[in-house]
Amino acid sequence: MKKLFMGLFSIALLSSLLVACNNDEQDEEVEDTPDTEEETSETPEDEATENEDEDTSEGEENNQEDESNESASENNGEYPENQEGLGIGDTGHIGSNFGEFEITLNSVEIKDEVANDPSREGNYVLVDVTVKNLTNEPIPGADALGNTFLSTDRESTGFGWFNMDGVAEEWPEIAPGESHTGVLLYDLPVNDLYVLNTGRNFSGLSNVVAFEFTQDEAK
Repeated sequence: MKKLFMGLFSIALLSSLLVACNNDEQDEEVEDTPDTEEETSETPEDEATENEDEDTSEGEENNQEDESNESASENNGEYPENQEGLGIGDTGHIGSNFGEFEITLNSVEIKDEVANDPSREGNYVLVDVTVKNLTNEPIPGADALGNTFLSTDRESTGFGWFNMDGVAEEWPEIAPGESHTGVLLYDLPVNDLYVLNTGRNFSGLSNVVAFEFTQDEAK
């Protein structure tokens, strides 16, 4: 009888110990779960900080764009208005960071060859212009006309001019208030429309002056 009682007591003791161990393990799992959530979750304060950083970056970019636009507007306001669609006989007023002058398109000739030299592109275009210096300083003619191109459309810059002895001589220095007449020689493809433009590729540094003429209007 005593042995039976001791056996039952031992069984009850083991059962109590097993139940206690299981409860301890469950408590540890419950305690570990909040720690994991704290490590992986993002607090409202963190989200607010990120949003503030994004807003600051966007604000700085917008300010930079505004400053660039204002700078461009100020530069454009320094020079005469663009004058496009002019024709033979008209005068354009050019102002740039280089100087200020007038250019008059006097006449145009179109030839297949000049000085026994045939055109490589299609035809030669000889543009007779007069340049008047409007500044108080001498202007090298070649520099004043260095940004004057001839194109076959109203959008592109086009081809540059060049000199040829006996046909298109070098441009001299033009004194203040004085004028000089000379020829700009171009070699470019045959086309119905030609556009002589100055300042088109100097955005923000010059106004644009453009003369238009056709094959029929040329000599």
